[in-house]
Amino acid sequence: MPPFIKLSFFFILGISFSRVLGIPISLSGDIIILSILTFVLTIRTIHKKYKCTSLIFLTTIMMGIIQSQIQISNHFSKNSILEEITNQEAFSIIKINSVSKTMFGYKFDAVLKAFESEAHDLKEIGSKIILYSSDSLQIQENKYYAAVIKIRLLENPKNPCMPNFKNILANKNIFFQGNFVKTKTPIELKNKKLSIKEWFIKIRQKAIIKISRHLQSDKSKAIVAALVFGDKTQLSKKTKEAFTDSGSIHILAVSGLHVGLVYSIVLMLTFFIQDKNKYAIIILLINASCILSYMFITGLSTSVTRASIMIILFLIGRSFGKFTSLFNFIGLAALIILFENPNELFAVSFQFSFLALISILFFYKRLESFYCPTNKICRYIYQLILVSISAQILVFPLVIFYFNQFPMYFWLSGIIAVPLSFLTIVLTFSLLLFSLLNLEFINFTIASLMDFCINIMHISMAKISQLPLSTLEQISISPFNLFSVYALLIIIIITLSFRIKEVIFLLPLIIIINSAFTVILKNKSWKKSELVVYHFNKKSYIHINENGQVYELFSNGMTDKVIENITFKYNHCHYICNQDSDEKPFEQKSGLFKWKETIFSINPIRPIYNCSRPIAFLILTKNDIEDISHFISNNEVNKIILDGSWHYSKEKKEILKLAERHAIPVHDTYSKGAFIFSN
Repeated sequence: MPPFIKLSFFFILGISFSRVLGIPISLSGDIIILSILTFVLTIRTIHKKYKCTSLIFLTTIMMGIIQSQIQISNHFSKNSILEEITNQEAFSIIKINSVSKTMFGYKFDAVLKAFESEAHDLKEIGSKIILYSSDSLQIQENKYYAAVIKIRLLENPKNPCMPNFKNILANKNIFFQGNFVKTKTPIELKNKKLSIKEWFIKIRQKAIIKISRHLQSDKSKAIVAALVFGDKTQLSKKTKEAFTDSGSIHILAVSGLHVGLVYSIVLMLTFFIQDKNKYAIIILLINASCILSYMFITGLSTSVTRASIMIILFLIGRSFGKFTSLFNFIGLAALIILFENPNELFAVSFQFSFLALISILFFYKRLESFYCPTNKICRYIYQLILVSISAQILVFPLVIFYFNQFPMYFWLSGIIAVPLSFLTIVLTFSLLLFSLLNLEFINFTIASLMDFCINIMHISMAKISQLPLSTLEQISISPFNLFSVYALLIIIIITLSFRIKEVIFLLPLIIIINSAFTVILKNKSWKKSELVVYHFNKKSYIHINENGQVYELFSNGMTDKVIENITFKYNHCHYICNQDSDEKPFEQKSGLFKWKETIFSINPIRPIYNCSRPIAFLILTKNDIEDISHFISNNEVNKIILDGSWHYSKEKKEILKLAERHAIPVHDTYSKGAFIFSN
């Protein structure tokens, strides 16, 4: 196995130990001392091969732990300051990284450079933050603003089995969110000195504007901005869905294809140099400068950073007459990225980028050896299909784990999208070059070809996404299933690489253990007997889960598709029973429900029945105060549940006063999350 693959593996182990085991920050000093002692022992045993190797790997694990702990410590010190001003208004200096439109307004990915509050003088902080506003406030990307914002901590999901965006954003070093204070308009700050990254982003914006002037449709402008420059903010929801469902969303991510093309262009520009050995260092500097510039222009995404590092390492090795395995480049690129930011390990983009490349390098040649057509066109199409299949071998478990779906026609979309995207990238760079020369006829011709390629690609992806069974939806695997699948894949890789046939006998053992564990989890999950009141803004959804079946009690403003997704994520159950089902496990009469021995009520209406037994809880989704007051006065209510439909209601204060008057505790799903009652 290549040495840098081993080192990156042990470095990843160190990061994982640090995060999973939750090593206290106070132990970081002890770990540093231990790693220094290990390093000294390594030097002393350099002549003893196996001892030295073991100590090197142990040192690498400790370095992973240390780097992870350093990052946690840095964020801890910043967060402790911001926690003191949560839910307070603070005058802030912010830098806007990106602006995107949401269902409820606008979202701004920003960096909080400094803040000042009543309790604190102006402090520099440099923490990432997400800001929200109901309108755009005329705020632009890559600019600095002075604004008054209200900061709050990111919250855990309010509903069960929903994506935990708090953890997802924490992996991006984002721990806080906030809102612009409506009465204070942000003021743009002028004459701010740009950093290197900001300067390249400004170049990207100018390039996108220059290209957009020549293109006809907004769709073409958005796809070119994403495909060539890594700016996905302009992509419409329909475009994203078409590429996602067809299995070609990775095409819109700047990756090795783009970096390789930049390298090819630079290679052509340096072709005139006769004595390449004499000027090897100059050529290396030119190539590295162009590749690094493109890396910064595209926003330093994981895939383009990985590809750029690998190509630069290859160029350095070639300049000095040194060559090595591509897997060594992959391992070293992973080490560099993770050393700079250990949180990248838990980012989906990092996992997909590296696993897809490793999968292609390992499986493509082996698959091609089985059969290869003799016809050139057929061979080209066949190779495109093999590349798509090879990439998916190590990636498909993660696709199912993260997205609960899998595109079935990824191989078909690859045949169309890969050559068209390559052609679009070439035409875009050509258009940028010729636009500097003001050759209008050539610019018009290139732009027309770009529009044609993009339209064909978009229409094809949309048609593929509409094919029968284009996407397998509502499929899921647990973390244990995920580890089991990768254990099987690792055994297959070991068998194919090292011809160790003995490990193949582990396959049935892993399958048996995984199957038994899955059955146990399913039985445990289906034995749940729960009532759930979800929180959705201005919407309502309540259901009972009994013996693996979900019975809907109340729904308002929810589409069938959303309800189906909620039900699946809650209990991996496709069967939904409504109130009219004869098999329902509860009795219902005029807003009163009897479920086993529990009596509860949902939106009681007149005539109000006086229940001889206490009401365990009263669930309210409507705003008829008189009926609610009459019900509470005539029954013994132990608890009141308010769902998301009450959050923007004017009558909410009256309900809270009514509950306080009768000394009834209130569970507000907006502040406390979904109400879950186990019976």
